[in-house]
Amino acid sequence: MSGPRMRSLDDVVVTGRTVILRPDINSPIDIQTQKIINTNRLEKAIPTLKYLLDHGAKVAIIAHQGDTMDYQNLIPMAEHAEILSTLSGYRVEYIDDVCGPAAQDRIKALKEGEAILLGNLRYLGEELTAFEKEVKLTPKEMLDTWLVRSLAPLADLYVNDAFAAAHRSAPSMVAFQEVMETVGGRQLFGEYEALSKIASAPIHPCVFFLGGGKISDAFSMPVASSSGYAPAPSSPSAT
Repeated sequence: MSGPRMRSLDDVVVTGRTVILRPDINSPIDIQTQKIINTNRLEKAIPTLKYLLDHGAKVAIIAHQGDTMDYQNLIPMAEHAEILSTLSGYRVEYIDDVCGPAAQDRIKALKEGEAILLGNLRYLGEELTAFEKEVKLTPKEMLDTWLVRSLAPLADLYVNDAFAAAHRSAPSMVAFQEVMETVGGRQLFGEYEALSKIASAPIHPCVFFLGGGKISDAFSMPVASSSGYAPAPSSPSAT
């Protein structure tokens, strides 16, 4: 895949800096117990989180769980913080506040090597998929959203590690880059490189499995063509 080179964690100094880390740790939930039943995405977030904490960064984690389309999964993220703590070996505190005064005060109080997971991003209307589709703000316009106005002044580095949500034009994904230094995390680079190999030089025979709770976003025209295949979407996405 051609295009501008993405900067990585290896291109910046993180020691002593306040970092906004945006992973994708949206996990499958048991509807009855409201407990996480698969920790794969949380495990994938650990290399970036550990790198930042090992090198003395002060880390504010922003992430989402569920959406209006899968409302049963729209829950607080205290368990996510517990699992991240267990997997990383660092205590990841949780605060059930996305970007209000309590969250801001806790970020200001972070010390080197400390991390906090803020409340579910999808508690904010501006982070819902429906908002993205209906309002269609540009990244510069998103600087006026509550999330960015509240958190951007508190940090000086944004780390995007949410490959599975990287197609989304949401404030947490595209706005912080307008006002602060930005790099990609380990997970983002790993999935980007894997996809690049498949797109540029796949090893045949190939089998691709496509699915997910919002697969309709990617395949919105399920009408078979004369060749027997559905036409490719103009702008595929995934959750």
